[in-house]
Amino acid sequence: MSDCGMNEAVPAPGMTEAMSDTKAVASRKPSGITSLPLELILEISSYLGQKERGRLTQTCRTLNAHLAPELYQHDAKNDDNHALWFACRMNIVSTLETVLARNDSLVNSHFEKNHGIDPRNISDPRGLSPLSVAVRAGSIRATKKLLSLGADANIADHALLSHGLLFYPIHWAVSPPRRDKRKDVPSRMVKILSASGARLNQVPLGRRRDLLQDGAFHLEEAPIFHALTVPLPCVVAFRREHGDNHTAYKDEINKAFEEQLSLLQTLLRHGADPNLRDRQGRTPLMSLLLQLARYRPAFPFDSKFATREEMDEQRHIVCQNVLPYIDMLVSAGADLSAQAAYDSAQNDDGAERKTALHLACGLDERYGAAVVRLLDHGSDANATSVPYGRTPLYEYCEQPPRDPQTAAGLGALIARGARLDQRDDAGCTPLHALCLARAAVCDRAKLARMLVLRWGADPLARDRAGRTAEGYARENGDTETAGFLAKMKWRQNAKKNQKAEEEVARRLSGIGQAG
Repeated sequence: MSDCGMNEAVPAPGMTEAMSDTKAVASRKPSGITSLPLELILEISSYLGQKERGRLTQTCRTLNAHLAPELYQHDAKNDDNHALWFACRMNIVSTLETVLARNDSLVNSHFEKNHGIDPRNISDPRGLSPLSVAVRAGSIRATKKLLSLGADANIADHALLSHGLLFYPIHWAVSPPRRDKRKDVPSRMVKILSASGARLNQVPLGRRRDLLQDGAFHLEEAPIFHALTVPLPCVVAFRREHGDNHTAYKDEINKAFEEQLSLLQTLLRHGADPNLRDRQGRTPLMSLLLQLARYRPAFPFDSKFATREEMDEQRHIVCQNVLPYIDMLVSAGADLSAQAAYDSAQNDDGAERKTALHLACGLDERYGAAVVRLLDHGSDANATSVPYGRTPLYEYCEQPPRDPQTAAGLGALIARGARLDQRDDAGCTPLHALCLARAAVCDRAKLARMLVLRWGADPLARDRAGRTAEGYARENGDTETAGFLAKMKWRQNAKKNQKAEEEVARRLSGIGQAG
């Protein structure tokens, strides 16, 4: 056992030094790219794409100092300007200043290529100006810097977008609505652009009807119409914690409306015209009510399974949020007597032109609060349409509410003096219009009773064709309403005959006394 140590192999002379050198080399830690000669790093970077070179410059300050100049030079030389786009999109003022210091003419240029960041799913189409990119992204610091360096607040985009329009920066400020944790970004953008001379009543350029979607009609209009869209709640998968409460999204709806209201207020304060007409001749107030008419309740489940009460409740929430919009537009000078053919598909000169009150009365009865609010602000309950001469009451008669007794808008209209004996160009009264309407028999009969018994409509009135409302009801197969009106006509005739007999008797008695 003691001889084992004597038999161990002894290293040859010189091998000890070689082994120690080998261990030293093997024990070194891997070196980073910064340990390479600068010339080699620059050569490697020349084979990388622009985005990869940008990431390489961010690895350390030493590389940034040497690679950044070449990066900016390559960026401008290849008409790519990715660094400029990146600075505008990501709100990096220092990079923005560096790029524009090298070439200040880029401040009012347009990007010739699409730019994006794949991992973060961020992209912008070609044809946008640096200011449009910054505004579209909500990059407030970059927007201010661009404007301070001479960016034109009214520079239009150069390439048609998917919806067939050329936006100005002000349109990107208000559309499309973004889900942003920062509060009131659109309002702040409007203030910044307005202070630099942006035209708030400017409409987009390059309009192409064939590319516009039906639900995106506001995109082709001035910014104030963008601010009047009815925001929808973000419907996500149904969660157990929501329970049976169908108003779980009430807070979200209220928040969305609050931000839209703030945007509208900012636009009006900085010069947006509350009576501006869109391409169809409609005012902002009419546009708002049309948005309300097109609103469809949204739920965290298929809407086919929603009850009427659930849908009514959500409509009520939305209507209550729309009322402050009406107040703000009227206080800013909106003309309540303005008329337009708002329900015409084309801007037809022969189409019927109506007021905003007409439109509100034609909405779902759950939106009656909008009718009341317009009347409170002074809308004329007897304003007549052109050329047919119909008042807002005709709208209720053509679309009878399910329960006239609880229809707040209808009651308010009558209370404000709506005329029941009004005649349109065909000589029809509102009662005639009711019997001509394509509506449920039960709804028509209920309203007919209220018009005649409570408010005094004349069932004997005849139009220019010599027909009564009863005749039109029978023609429509509505025997219930026709029977009621026939009974009312008999009573009216009986009263008239009684009065006539009393008048004859009075005269005869007067003659007898004289003899």
